[in-house]
Amino acid sequence: MTRRQHDVVLNHIADCGREPRVLRQLVFLLELGIGQVLVVLGVKVVFLLVGGLSIFAGAMTLIFSELLVSLYVKPNETEVIAYSLEFIRIQAWFFPFLGWIWLYNSTVKGMGKINISMVSSVVELCSKIGLSLLLPIWIGTTGIWFAAPIGYILGIIPLLIYYYSGRWKKLLTIPATEPAKA
Repeated sequence: MTRRQHDVVLNHIADCGREPRVLRQLVFLLELGIGQVLVVLGVKVVFLLVGGLSIFAGAMTLIFSELLVSLYVKPNETEVIAYSLEFIRIQAWFFPFLGWIWLYNSTVKGMGKINISMVSSVVELCSKIGLSLLLPIWIGTTGIWFAAPIGYILGIIPLLIYYYSGRWKKLLTIPATEPAKA
């Protein structure tokens, strides 16, 4: 909320001759910088939640990988089954990174920093394409399976740099103002 928006809200409250308690409390909390605390706390909680659920999903995927493949591939297609199992067994280890890139991407987008999110997406896409072409030269088809997870990890770097730099905290603080005059 900009200073102008803040003044408009307070003037509107004064013009109405009443002071809605919830709105005044929200403005007061933003003036104190509580918005920052809520974002940091929310990111920590969701980070742990996503990490835990992703580890659980990855474990279930590893345990039931053969069953999952059998749902989509005929039993006589042994080569396809082998590649599918290899793919699933590699991807499952990187589920947390996929969840965390969504978390930080959504957080940064919610702050209105679409450019940071776009940089992250470009880094992720370019690294996936580049690694899909380069890794098979050295480690065969297994390199293709590693390209996407490495792309998640490289794509999250711009988001982490922005988030942990703390520059976003200025966006969530309203400078304290004097009460509006009726």
